[in-house]
Amino acid sequence: MTKAIKPPHQSVSTVELFFDLVFVFMVTQLTHLVEHAHGWSDFALAASILVLLWWLYSGWLWLVSTLGVGLQLRVVLIVSMAGFLAMATALPRMETDGIKLFAMAYLAVVLLHSAAFIQFGRTAHVKAIAIMAPFNFGAAAFVLGAAWMDAQWRMPLLVMGAIGLLAASALPRPHGFTLQAGHFSERHGLVILIAFGEGIIAIASSAKDFPFDSRLAGVCTLGMLLIVGLWWRYFSGDDEAARHRLEAASTAHREQLGAVYWQTHLVLIAGVVLISAGIKSVVAQTGTDMEAGVLLSVGTAFFLAGHGIFRVRLGLGRGSLAGWAAVVALLCIPLAIESGRVVSLGALILMLFGLIAADAWTTDPRRVVSTR
Repeated sequence: MTKAIKPPHQSVSTVELFFDLVFVFMVTQLTHLVEHAHGWSDFALAASILVLLWWLYSGWLWLVSTLGVGLQLRVVLIVSMAGFLAMATALPRMETDGIKLFAMAYLAVVLLHSAAFIQFGRTAHVKAIAIMAPFNFGAAAFVLGAAWMDAQWRMPLLVMGAIGLLAASALPRPHGFTLQAGHFSERHGLVILIAFGEGIIAIASSAKDFPFDSRLAGVCTLGMLLIVGLWWRYFSGDDEAARHRLEAASTAHREQLGAVYWQTHLVLIAGVVLISAGIKSVVAQTGTDMEAGVLLSVGTAFFLAGHGIFRVRLGLGRGSLAGWAAVVALLCIPLAIESGRVVSLGALILMLFGLIAADAWTTDPRRVVSTR
């Protein structure tokens, strides 16, 4: 069995950044699905796809953080990019012929992921991935069933596949993955940063067909400020504190904290997707004020709740401020109905920067250092 040599202080490589470019397209396609959703079934479809994709994508993150990136693994990563690209391309046609392409690409990437662990990992790595394999291939089986069974089974099977992965994320992680703390934390931060990029793309793509005037400049600025507030919230020190928490944890406990990363960052990404769709609605003046307000408010609430849970589960501080802020974000929905989506967007920005200021006032400045 070929052994992968893992550097003692692994940093994110350029091939991983290249790999992450596919994630931008995946988030863009998911935002497109949400933007054109017409009912709860459409949102359930988008949510199920997000869970399935984030599980699979995160699996590759665990692979590289465990084994490092040698020449052979670089080739494997690039090959897997083709599978992820095929899945992203198929997303707009998931309710028709696209689901078959999605299913075949999903199975191929699962097979490639398992084969990489077996070929390049040590015995402990192979045992660990063998424990996770039933969940990986079980999800692929649900997706394949949704692709080739009658259309009436498509939604239930995708939802069941996503629920199975959510349940799997709550189970104890098998020992043996030996995650590199700094690399693991940095990759998750980069994923969130890339997701923010979709918000910027949403502003630009929605504004291109309108004449530049004061209204367009104003709403684009507001959309940008909301993204900046989310960025500030995530990268205001908790990302570094979480990295130090991972470094201080035992190998076994680090793997359990890795599952917390997966769960909370799933919520964060879902929030960014909803917000991006809401920003597109505001800039392009599509949909109703209520629809735009729901996307923006629920997305912001998701992001704040996910970040608050992240802080609590990693022992970085209390999440009560984020919890109350998430409630306030939801209260902006009736504001959108009564005063319009732009007013609601402005209120969310004020609330978000107020939360940042309050959190900075109440947070111990030694918090990051003390976790070393």
